[in-house]
Amino acid sequence: MSDTAKSLEDEVSKKNVDVIEVDSFTEKNEKNAFESSSFSSALVTTESDNTNEEELEFKKEDFSNVMTFGEYTKEEYEQLPSLTIRVIVLAIVISAVISTIDIFFGVRYPSVSISGLVGEMVAYPLGKFWERIIPKKWFIILPALDLDTKKIYQAKIFINPGKFNRKEHTLIYIFINLSISTGLLFDLVYELFFFFTYHLNLGAIFMFNIITYMFSWGLAMVMRPVCVYPTSQIWPEILGPTALLEAFHTTDNANNLLHQVINIHSWNISRFALFCYVFTGSFVAYWIYDLILPFLTYLGAFPSWIKPTSAVLGQVFGIKGGLSMIPITFSWPEIGNISNPLLTPVWSLVNVYSSFVFWGLIMIPALYYSNHWQTAHMPMLSNTIFNTNGTSYVVSEVINTANYTLSMEKYEKYSKVMAPIGMIIQISLQIGAFSAMMVLFFDRFYTDVYLSYKNLMFERNKHHPSPNLKDLHWTFGAASIIIGVVLGCVFFGVWNDLLPIKGFIVSIIIGMIIIIPTAMIEGKSAFSLNMQGFLELVGANWFRGRPLAVTYFYVSSFGFIQHFMHTMQGIKVAIYSHVDMRSTMIVLFGAGIWGSLLSSCVPYWISNHIKGICTADNKYNLTCKSIKTTYTSNILWGLFGHHIFGPGGRYNIVLWFFLVGAMVSLVCVVIRRLRPKNKFFKEYFSPVLFMGGASELPTYTGINYHAWFIVGMFFNFFIHKRYTGWWRRYNLVAAVGMDCGVAISIIIVYFAVQYPGGVSKYTWWGTTVASAGCDSSGCTYKSPSTIKNPSGTW
Repeated sequence: MSDTAKSLEDEVSKKNVDVIEVDSFTEKNEKNAFESSSFSSALVTTESDNTNEEELEFKKEDFSNVMTFGEYTKEEYEQLPSLTIRVIVLAIVISAVISTIDIFFGVRYPSVSISGLVGEMVAYPLGKFWERIIPKKWFIILPALDLDTKKIYQAKIFINPGKFNRKEHTLIYIFINLSISTGLLFDLVYELFFFFTYHLNLGAIFMFNIITYMFSWGLAMVMRPVCVYPTSQIWPEILGPTALLEAFHTTDNANNLLHQVINIHSWNISRFALFCYVFTGSFVAYWIYDLILPFLTYLGAFPSWIKPTSAVLGQVFGIKGGLSMIPITFSWPEIGNISNPLLTPVWSLVNVYSSFVFWGLIMIPALYYSNHWQTAHMPMLSNTIFNTNGTSYVVSEVINTANYTLSMEKYEKYSKVMAPIGMIIQISLQIGAFSAMMVLFFDRFYTDVYLSYKNLMFERNKHHPSPNLKDLHWTFGAASIIIGVVLGCVFFGVWNDLLPIKGFIVSIIIGMIIIIPTAMIEGKSAFSLNMQGFLELVGANWFRGRPLAVTYFYVSSFGFIQHFMHTMQGIKVAIYSHVDMRSTMIVLFGAGIWGSLLSSCVPYWISNHIKGICTADNKYNLTCKSIKTTYTSNILWGLFGHHIFGPGGRYNIVLWFFLVGAMVSLVCVVIRRLRPKNKFFKEYFSPVLFMGGASELPTYTGINYHAWFIVGMFFNFFIHKRYTGWWRRYNLVAAVGMDCGVAISIIIVYFAVQYPGGVSKYTWWGTTVASAGCDSSGCTYKSPSTIKNPSGTW
C-alpha cells in the first residue's frame, strides 16, 4: 500500500477499528478509496463518522473500486484457483435449473421469474458441500491450451481444488446471471410458433441466439476500457451481489470484518448478522403484503377505495394505474421496481424523480384533462392502443392472417387507432433521451472514449484494474464481432422473409450507437434507459406493413444490447472480486453459448410436447399472456407505426422530441463551457436522465417513482450525511438482504400457494379492495362512447 493508505491504517488502528488491506490502482485511487468513496467504501469499515462536503455530494469520482481479501493477503488471494471443475459444473447445473423454471413458468399466468441472486445464494452451500464431500486426491488429466505460449499440454485437474473461495463463487454468479438473461429470446420462440405461426427449426433458433451473444461478447470485450475500467463506472446495481459475495466468504475467519462487533451509533451487530435479520424480515414481510394482507401494497390508494367509481380519484391516488399522490406502500418490489434505491446515487435519484415530476405529474395530467388528442376518453396511464369505441384494439380484426399484412377493407370497417397519453409521452421521452444522450456522447467522446483507450495503451499499469493478472487479447473480441456479423448475414440471407440482411446490419449499427453511451449512463446512475419505443419507431418506418420484420429488427438490436449490459455487469463484479479477466471472459463466453442452448431447446421442446400451449383454456394455465401482449404491440407497430407516429401522422409530435432532447443537452453543454465551475450543470444535472427518467411510464406508475425516491434519499442522503459510519458498514448488506429475501419468498409463495391454486380460495376485503375500483380497471375521465372519429385514413 502507499504511504497515504498506511498512515490512514495506523490512524484508524488507534481507534480500535480493523482495516482490511485494499487493492487500488493508483495512489490517487487508493486515497479516494479510503477518504472519499461512498458506495465502495461500504466494503471497508471505519468507526469515524466525520465526513466532508465532497462525500455528501455523491460525486461520480467518489466511487472507486475497493476490494477486501478477508483472511488472505493480496498475494495469497491472487494465488487462489478461479476457473475450476467445481465452477463449471455448478454454474451449468444451477443455470440450467433456473432457466428451465423461468422458461416454463414464464408463459404461465401468473408467472414467476428467478433472479441471479438466487443462483448466487444456492451456489454457496453447494460449493461448500463439494469442498467437504469430494476427496481432495481425485483428479483428471485433460489436454489444455496455454494461451500465452500457444502450446497444448497435459493438465492435471483436481476435482476438489480445496476451499470454495470467492473467486470461484464470483465466476459462478456471473455465468448464471448472463445465461438466464434470455427472456426476450425464448419469448420470441413462442411468439413465432403460436402467434405468427412461423416455424423455425431448432438449429435456426439456436443460431440466432448465438448471433446476439457472439456480437455482444465481442463488443463488450473491446469496450471494457470505456464502460467498466474507469473508476467512475461503478455499476451500482451489482454492488448488492458483490456485498453478498463478501458476506459469504468472510465468515470463515472468526476475527474477520463481517463478524466483528463494532459500536456504531449503539449498533453492536456484525454485518453478516444484519444480513440474516434483513433477509428474514424481507422474506416474512413478502408473505404479509403479497399474500395475507395484500392491501398493504396499495395502501396509498385508499382515497380511491372510498369512492371506487371515481375516475379522478383512481388516476390521482391510484397505485395500479395512477399517479399515487399519497405514496404509501409496504411492498419492496414496488419500492425497488426501477432499481434498488439503496444502491442508487443521490444525483441519479434526483434527476430521475425530477423527470417524473415534470413529465408525469405536470405534463401528462395537463394534456390528459385538456383532452388533447382525445386522450381523456382512454385511461391515463396505459400502454394499450384503443379503437374509436374506447376498447382495446383487436389486431386480428384488421390483418390478413396468411401473410400478416393489413387488410384495408377490414380496417375501414373496424376502426382507426387511438393512442393513450401515457404511451405518447413514453415514446416521446425515449426519442428525446436518445437525442440528448447522443449529443452528450459526441461532446465527451474525446475524454470518455479516446482518452480511455489512449491511457490504457500507454499507461496500462495505471489505468487497467488488474494489470498483473491474465487477460485475453482484444483480438478475441474483434473476432467474435466478425463471426457474429457473418452468422447474422447468413441467417437472414436464408430466412430473408424474417428480416433482410440490410435490416440486420442497420439494427446492429443502431445498437452499437446506442449501447456505449447507454452503458456509461447505467454504469454511473444505476438507471437503465428504455430505448424500445425508439427502436420500434425506426423499424416501423423502415419496414412498413411488415410486423415480422419489425419484430426481428427490434429483437436483433435490443437482444444484443441486453446481453451486452449483463456482460458488462459480470466484468465489473469480477473486477470488484479481483478475478483475472481471462477467466472472466472465458466464463462469460461459455455462459452465452449455454444460455443460447437453453433458450432454444427448452421452449422448442415445450412447444412441441405440451398440447394447447398459449391458448386461453390451457389446463396448466400456460396462456402466454405477456407474450400475446408483445405480439399485439409488434403487429400494431408493423401495421400502423409509420402512419400514426411518422411524418404527417396524428401523433407525429413524438418526432419533435429528437429536437427537444438535443436542445436540452446543447444548452447544458454550452453552460458547462461558459461556466465550468457551475457544479449544478457540471456534476448534478443530467439531460439524459431528465428526458429518459420518466420514460418507464406507464409501465411503472407513480408509486414506483415516489417510493423509490423517498427510500433512496432517506438512506443515501439523510443516513449517509448524519450517520456515515452506519451507512458505510451496513447499507450494502441491507440492500442485498432486502432483494434476497423477496427473491426467495417469491419462489416459495408461487410454488407453495399460487401454483396449486390456493390464492383463489383465500378471499376477503383485504384481497379484493385494490382491484375493485377505477384504479385497477382504468376508468376514463370522459366517456369512451363520445370519441370522435379522426379525419383522414389514419
